Amino acid sequence: NPTFNLLQPEPAARSRARQAYTMELEAEVAKQTMEKKNSPTQDLCSGRKQTWQRLFKQLLQSCSRRSAGV
Repeated sequence: NPTFNLLQPEPAARSRARQAYTMELEAEVAKQTMEKKNSPTQDLCSGRKQTWQRLFKQLLQSCSRRSAGV
């Protein structure tokens, strides 16, 4: 009966593994947050945005060149 399995407490090993994984994730997030505070110039979002803008400009230029027959 699958509904009965849901009501059973999860095995201790799985529970421990999940807690360890959660703590690891939280540590990683905290580390990245600290790095971001220490170096605001290397903000991931702004860096990604600049990359996209550069790619988009290159794409536009190549398209306009192609339509101009260059």
